[in-house]
Amino acid sequence: MTGHIDPKKDFYAGVGGSIGMSRLLAKIFEEKKTTQNTVTEYLFLHFPETLLETYTIAGKLSDQGKNIEIYPTADKLGKQF
Repeated sequence: MTGHIDPKKDFYAGVGGSIGMSRLLAKIFEEKKTTQNTVTEYLFLHFPETLLETYTIAGKLSDQGKNIEIYPTADKLGKQF
């Protein structure tokens, strides 16, 4: 690349340094590590044929102070998990 600076010269002395990008990013991500704990105790999947029962059970657990989630739509089972 230095040849583009002065094409008349064919030898350039240079001194430089480098830090590996992977080491730099590792240090950044290391400092940003946080643990994220879920607060959901019960996750209910969305099945239209059992939705009434799901809401009944979820309501009882919620009344007991439990943290619940109900998947909002009837997607494929793998996506709901």
